[in-house]
Amino acid sequence: MDEIAKELKIRKRIAAIYNKTRDDFETKEAWDDYLEGVEDIIYNLANNVDTQATEARVGDYERANRASIIANQARAAEELRKAQVAEFQASAAAVAAEGAAGAAGTAGAAPPGFTAPTSAIGPALAAQPLPVRPVAQDAHGNLPRAPFRRDTLSCEHAAAKAAGYVPGLPRSRALTEAFSALLLLQP
Repeated sequence: MDEIAKELKIRKRIAAIYNKTRDDFETKEAWDDYLEGVEDIIYNLANNVDTQATEARVGDYERANRASIIANQARAAEELRKAQVAEFQASAAAVAAEGAAGAAGTAGAAPPGFTAPTSAIGPALAAQPLPVRPVAQDAHGNLPRAPFRRDTLSCEHAAAKAAGYVPGLPRSRALTEAFSALLLLQP
């Protein structure tokens, strides 16, 4: 296994177990000691230094702090959900501000596929996804067209221009090659 991929895999596993935040500690020194301990564990596992003792240390910590680990994971999931809802609402508000038809009704609603916080509903119901609503179609059965995004096109054009791309270059090159391939005969 690639060393970088191995370390990333270990780092992800350890970060899921050692998931305390700065707010969980009284002093900055305690927080720094916690972070140093986590980095020592990652280093030992990635470089095969005293692997059995390090794995035992991780297992002991996981058993001793199972409740706080689960609580921190739930808090992180809730923060991620709130960030996604806020991002969706901001993008829906931007589309509504542009005057796109149909987007004004979804500006304040939660995006499809998002569920309510799991603390309000039982764990059996929390794992089930929301049903998908059918997409609106016109009288002929065609899907609605996406709104024309002038700002997206101008950003793409600016990025291409900054990279040195000239829009007329392919056309002029094709014309040059076509005319250079012609054999002109004088009668």
